[in-house]
Amino acid sequence: MCTIADLVSLLGVQILGNTLSAYVFALGLLLAIFFGLYLLLFIVNNRLNAFAQKNKAHANDALPQVLRKIHPVEYAGIALYIALQTLTLSPLLTRIISLGCIALVTYMAVDASSVLLTVFLRRMTAGENHHTTTPILINLTIIGKALLWVFGIFIVLSNAGVNITSLIAGLGIGGVAVALGLQSILSDLFSSFAIHFDKPFEVGDLILVGDQMGFVEKIGIKTTRIRAL
Repeated sequence: MCTIADLVSLLGVQILGNTLSAYVFALGLLLAIFFGLYLLLFIVNNRLNAFAQKNKAHANDALPQVLRKIHPVEYAGIALYIALQTLTLSPLLTRIISLGCIALVTYMAVDASSVLLTVFLRRMTAGENHHTTTPILINLTIIGKALLWVFGIFIVLSNAGVNITSLIAGLGIGGVAVALGLQSILSDLFSSFAIHFDKPFEVGDLILVGDQMGFVEKIGIKTTRIRAL
């Protein structure tokens, strides 16, 4: 029969530089943090959903959407990182774990920022003509999210020891070459932005272009459709 002394002796066994009791403590800490975060997010989400049901104006607030994007795997990774800090690990493994945590936090931050960007753009175009704003909103969202992900990748690479200064310089030169090749497309894109924000005309307006007169039916990225009289 196993006695308390045997159990204490077993917990004192060294495995890869840590006692068995240290591994048990790390596992317990991991589970405590994971279920604590799970319970916290569950309660907060329920409260926010109940608040949104009573106040329809807040149904599309950014905070509930950001919290819904947080996956259990993500806060499990955070819990694992914190638990592993209680163990003695090799420098290489510690570096890999730290880099993995930085990548995870960066991913979560970029993901949350993408949600905030989408909510901001939707609010900025709220109350405007749906046919006019939808193409602009889609393109602005794509460009904004792409920039966020590029910025996030640079953060991870910088923490991994990569010299991003030369990388940014190379991308800048490549970006100029791409911009020259896509000059006409970018010109049309910025023109559509100018039409959207300056609003020289909107869908349904009667306009005169050269010798053509008609009602604006659709404002796209490259073309504006007019139904002639």
